[in-house]
Amino acid sequence: MIELVTDNLEILDDLLHDLTYFYLRAGETKKFFIPPNEEPDFPEFHEDFWDCECEDDFIHHKRFQNFCSKCCGAIEEEQPDSLVSEVMALR
Repeated sequence: MIELVTDNLEILDDLLHDLTYFYLRAGETKKFFIPPNEEPDFPEFHEDFWDCECEDDFIHHKRFQNFCSKCCGAIEEEQPDSLVSEVMALR
């Protein structure tokens, strides 16, 4: 089962018009979006990845690479952890 949660069911109408196996409901968006004045429940930085100084391909996995061999030569110990959002965007 796929559950789609939206605050506007009309937007999905054209997309799902001919499909019959969907259950649509309007859900609470507060469980999916964090208001600007609240802290997230998840960590901002990913402890398994780090960022080098390169413009592109700057996220490295700590287990496999402790220095940047591409261009900048940065060392993992001297660099910040990667943002969780950037790591997730790679997947």
